[in-house]
Amino acid sequence: MNTFPLRLSGSFVHLWRLLIIAMVVQGGGFHIAQAFKLTPMKMTLAPQGKAASGVFVVNNDSNDTLAVDIHFLTRSMSPDGVEINERADEQFMVFPPQFALHPQKSQTVRIKWIGKAPIEKEMAFRLVAEQLPVRLNKGASGGVNLNVAIRYLAAVYVQPKGAKEKIVLKAEKVNSNSQEGLLLDIGNRGTRHAILRELSVELSCQGETVKLSTDQISGIHGENLLAGATRRIRLPWPSGLPVGDPSAHFDYRK
Repeated sequence: MNTFPLRLSGSFVHLWRLLIIAMVVQGGGFHIAQAFKLTPMKMTLAPQGKAASGVFVVNNDSNDTLAVDIHFLTRSMSPDGVEINERADEQFMVFPPQFALHPQKSQTVRIKWIGKAPIEKEMAFRLVAEQLPVRLNKGASGGVNLNVAIRYLAAVYVQPKGAKEKIVLKAEKVNSNSQEGLLLDIGNRGTRHAILRELSVELSCQGETVKLSTDQISGIHGENLLAGATRRIRLPWPSGLPVGDPSAHFDYRK
C-alpha cells in the first residue's frame, strides 16, 4: 500500500490546511492566484446516525472553470512529527467525488462515514480537495505554459461519544557523544486528539526544578497530538538542572 509522508509544522496544524498557490506568469512577472476555497477546514463526525454525515463547500473565486477532485487519506503521526497518509476512499461516501466548477460558483460536497462502527477511539483523516492539472495558456504578451494544481487538506475526525484526551509526559536522561542529553516523550493515551496550546514543561531532579523555554519545546509546543500518538524530542541537558533521573510536569490550555 502506498504511503504519503508529509512533514507538518505546528502552525500548519493549527490552520488544518495545505494550499499550493498557483503562480501565473504575466508579462515577465508573477501573480499569486488562489483559484478556489474549501470550507470548513475541520469537521468531526460520529461513527453512526445522522451525525455520521457532513457537508463541505468548494467556492471558485477565479474566472476559469476548474476541475476538482475530492478524496480521503488516513492520518497518523510518527514520533518525529512526520504525518503518514494512505488512501482511505473506501471508508467514506463522497458526492460528487469529481466535478467541474464554473467561475464564481460553488459546489456542495456531501460526505458520509461508512467505515466500521462502533469505534473505540477517534480516527483521524484528511479530506483532500485538489484541482486537477490545468494548463495556463500562453498569452499574447508572452509568458510560460504551466501546469498547476491547488490542494487543500481538511481535518476530518470520526469520534465516538464521550471521547477524551489523556496526555502523559516522560523525561529520560540520554547520552550522546559523551554528552548528557534529555529525551522527552509526550503521548496521548486518550480517545480523541489534543492540541497542545500554551504547553509548559517543568523538570525536577535532586530537589531542583527548571522550566523549559518555548524554544526548547518548539518541536511539540502547539502540536496536534492524535489519539494513541506519541511525539519525541531530544534536547541538550537543561542548564541549572542537576544531572540525574528527572521527573516531568506539564500543563497546557485545553
